[in-house]
This record gives sequence, C-alpha cells and structure tokens, in this order.
Amino acid sequence: MSETEPSDRELILRYQQDRDEASLRLLFGRHFGAVHGFLLRFLGSTHDADDLTQETLIKAWRQLKQFRLDGNFRSWLFGIARHAALDWLRKRRDRSFSSFEDDYGNNPLADNLEDDADLPEVALDAAVAATELQSALNKLPPPFREVVVLRHQNELTFEELGEILKEPLNTVKSRYRRAVLALRKLMTPP
Repeated sequence: MSETEPSDRELILRYQQDRDEASLRLLFGRHFGAVHGFLLRFLGSTHDADDLTQETLIKAWRQLKQFRLDGNFRSWLFGIARHAALDWLRKRRDRSFSSFEDDYGNNPLADNLEDDADLPEVALDAAVAATELQSALNKLPPPFREVVVLRHQNELTFEELGEILKEPLNTVKSRYRRAVLALRKLMTPP
C-alpha cells in the first residue's frame, strides 16, 4: 500500500459512514488474492477456494457495519475465511485430502509454478517438491495445516495468527512447531 492509498481503517470508515461502494471494492480487492490463496492451499481445490472466497467476502460485507475500527481487518477477514473453510471441511469429511488434484484432475499448484530456470529438470524437480509438500500438508490435521499455510503464504505474525485462530500466542507457536516437525517427518524418506 503506497502513501497515497487509504488504509483499511479509512476504507472501512468510509463504507460504514457513507456506504461508499468504491471504498468497499478497494478494500476487498486489496485482500482478495491473499484470502483466495489461503483457501486454495488449505482446501486444495480451485473450485472450492473460489466458492469459499466469495462466501467469505459476502459474510465480511454483511458484518462490516459492526467491525470495530480498532481491530485488525486482515486478521478479522482471515478469521472469517478460516471458519468458512472449517465448516466446509466438517460438511465434507468423507472427502480425501491425500491428493492435491482438484475435482477435474488438475494440480493447481504444479500447473501455476513459474519456471524461472531454463532447464526442464529444474522445473520438474520444483513441481515434484511442491506437489510433495502439498501432499504432506494435506496429511496434517486441519489445525496444523491452517497454521502453516497462514504463516507462510500470507506472512502473518504469530500475534496475527493468534487473533485469527482465537488462541493464545504460546499455543499458536507450539502448534506451528509441531506442524513443522510433522511436515519434516512426512517429507523425510524412510
């Protein structure tokens, strides 16, 4: 965000006071990619991430009038996305999370990796590593998976994670450490 762009707080205030739709579009546009990316990596399906991103923004829009201006909007929005994802997971318990492929046989992570190298072997190694990482993430219980995805994809601090997860700071740090250890174990060849 540049110095000339209004802060999230200013945009929310404009919307709360004047129902300024342009401020709402700018606010949601600013956070759309991060929310969608979190949901994509957490759920492993572009289609589901699209649906839940829309659901998250609709819920945020409906509740924005009551948002406390002294709160952290980003944490609040990710909290809504997290709850939507957990609700979705509870409803779809029978769904397998062992594969990163979506319902159409696509692998969004591998398909969207940028190839910065000239050598195809390097791109293939990166795609395999990304797929292995996503596969390992999918094997983690949802509380471990969400803390890793939120921390790394969105570069959230542990304090922000605590706000989103509504957990004490030490609990979040401990869960993150256990998740990283579990990932290492899953990704270490026998």
